[in-house]
Amino acid sequence: MKSRTLWGAIALTAIACAPATARQSSEGERTEEAVETTGEKSNLDEVICRTSKATGSRVRTSKRCLTRRQWIAEQAQNRRDLDRAQTSRGTSD
Repeated sequence: MKSRTLWGAIALTAIACAPATARQSSEGERTEEAVETTGEKSNLDEVICRTSKATGSRVRTSKRCLTRRQWIAEQAQNRRDLDRAQTSRGTSD
């Protein structure tokens, strides 16, 4: 359970720290095709490292290095998961 909470916190931190250019566009999720059409195709394979602090700790940090393409895909997946969780509240499965 701690691991799941930690990864959730890391994912939310990564979303909050994402640059404005990687945030969602007005018509929905920013996909790889949207990035390519804006002329950022050569930057999709650039490796970006981000550090995040563990919730409840002042010292513990973790560093993740992914390509821009992977960060965008992860952000889109996190957004879908968050939307699904928010829309399924109060319904019985």
